[in-house]
Amino acid sequence: MKSIFAGLLSLLLLVSCAQQGFQRIYDPSARIDISGVSVAPPQEPGWQILQRSTFQLVLGKRGPQPDATYMILVVLYKLPDLNSETEFLKFISEQRLSAPETGRFRIVKNVEEISRGREAYCVSYHTTSEDHAARTSSGVRSMLSEMMGYHCQHPKNKNVGVNFQYSHRHYPGNEDSFLEKKATEVLEEVRFIAF
Repeated sequence: MKSIFAGLLSLLLLVSCAQQGFQRIYDPSARIDISGVSVAPPQEPGWQILQRSTFQLVLGKRGPQPDATYMILVVLYKLPDLNSETEFLKFISEQRLSAPETGRFRIVKNVEEISRGREAYCVSYHTTSEDHAARTSSGVRSMLSEMMGYHCQHPKNKNVGVNFQYSHRHYPGNEDSFLEKKATEVLEEVRFIAF
């Protein structure tokens, strides 16, 4: 499986570039479905659909501070046979942290744990990483990305994994004190549906 961090970084570059061609979300009460997953967009203005395919959904919004962005990522991927919560946690932890050591990124915080209460094996995570070479409107600078989300084994097919994540990219000192509340509201509304 491709590193989750590598995928997120290319998506962050997308949202920081010009947003022509992206689809604005005019009705936040309308759910957005992809194969196997249904998402309720945030109930605030400014969100856009940046990418939508059978297996991936990316929503984005510019933040109030310069170069700050918010993103919601939903990605389906192939899972090997994993028959316990412990195996699932070990696999997800290894895959999430498998990005090559280039010196560009440094993980500041990473908490992963088994999450119960959904209809499948799930691992919740809260990760903050520092990007020493973020592309911004004023050139290359250091920025932080704070990500909260879940990796779940889809309840209708145990060989399909689903990563759903809410993230905020910002300069140090410009943290969003409501990030956990915003992320929780969105992540709790993700639903597993038929393929």
